[in-house]
Amino acid sequence: MSKRPVALGFPQVAEAAMQGLRGVRLVQVIFEQHFGWIVRAVPQEFDFGIDAHTEVVVDERATGRLLAIQIKCGKSYLRRKSEDGFIYTGASKHLNYYLNQPVPVILVVCDPESGNCWWEHFAGERTSRRSQGWTLTIPYANRLDKHAVARLAELAGSVIDYRPYLEQVWTLNEILAKPGGSYVILSVPRELVEAKETEWFLQRVIQLTSVSRIARKMQGKVDLVVEGYESDPRALWDIEEVRRWFAAVDRSRVPWFWLLSTRPAAGGLRTVASCLCRLERSSGLVTANNDDAIQFVFQNFTRLNGMAKRLGLGDEENSRISKEVIDYLSPKGARS
Repeated sequence: MSKRPVALGFPQVAEAAMQGLRGVRLVQVIFEQHFGWIVRAVPQEFDFGIDAHTEVVVDERATGRLLAIQIKCGKSYLRRKSEDGFIYTGASKHLNYYLNQPVPVILVVCDPESGNCWWEHFAGERTSRRSQGWTLTIPYANRLDKHAVARLAELAGSVIDYRPYLEQVWTLNEILAKPGGSYVILSVPRELVEAKETEWFLQRVIQLTSVSRIARKMQGKVDLVVEGYESDPRALWDIEEVRRWFAAVDRSRVPWFWLLSTRPAAGGLRTVASCLCRLERSSGLVTANNDDAIQFVFQNFTRLNGMAKRLGLGDEENSRISKEVIDYLSPKGARS
């Protein structure tokens, strides 16, 4: 009679490892069949708390938008329950690991018998302390099935077609390469505003101001337009998402007074000022809150002085720019 394989010194296949593989397969099937998304399992030697990544697919196009997935499979992970859901227990070492991930992390628990899985987005504020580690509730309502597609796609982030913005970048590069002065219009599409995407715009500001030769060339040669709200009866400064977008951009200390044109037909600088100041209405007139207007002007003259100093501008040139800005923003300038 031959000896059992274990007795012969064969490598042991642990049940826990097999259960983990079953969980990955369950999740992979759900994402591929019900979502139509791509799933890439993490090799076990690189599994430090993330079992797989899934990529959002839209209209049979891979988008680059990802979610990281930690999967627990087995009845033992379904035993601890509350009124609202399954109690997921995590190790302390994974807190920082998950919070530092460059993409959202979802925690998934699976029932290998029924094939059902449940999920929750990992967020620090959703966790609770325990003696060794932390817990997080995975709601019973969060079944990982076709009904979760919209929520998980939203969690992964908006899919943006950057080609129109790259066209602007390439055009801008071509303009900057030409000798002499050129007038540039920076167009901010509505989808960037709604996605709270500011990085693209801030990169254009850097492109226009970081090199001294280009910064001098573009002084007062830039206008700014926000597109996509033409059918909205409200003015841009009355649209809260637009105001929030400008506030987020302004936190990077954009030198508006240096870049934006003060030509009467240019509207960019007025749009910026109107969106960054609270507005007051009286007798049919709309005016900027006085305190906000003073702060806006002071901050931007400080930025203008910083640009002038960095570029070695004389007082006369700085005074000229300052006067043009004041004339442009004055009520008389706004009417002209």
